[in-house]
Amino acid sequence: MKNYAPQLTRKQFHAICDAHNIPANDRPAIAGLVYYGKPVGQQLHGKLDGRWRRSRKNGEYAKCMVALLAALTADSPHKFPPKDWQPTQEQLARIRG
Repeated sequence: MKNYAPQLTRKQFHAICDAHNIPANDRPAIAGLVYYGKPVGQQLHGKLDGRWRRSRKNGEYAKCMVALLAALTADSPHKFPPKDWQPTQEQLARIRG
């Protein structure tokens, strides 16, 4: 299996998860997503997508994913999200649902 995040160590991964209070039972699935691109289950997917679905109780999961993406792009000239990024009309319609 290809490791898609060789620049992010397990220690860094766990530090980010600790900072966002992610429970230990959800971390293996998130690590599979980050490192190997494995899909997560439906329940965890709902938690990870919480920020964008205006769910405040799962906001820490979304903040954790943003922090993980920022860590993954730290050495890249392309940052997440780019400063000039704007959602398309289709994305806005999907968010407003």
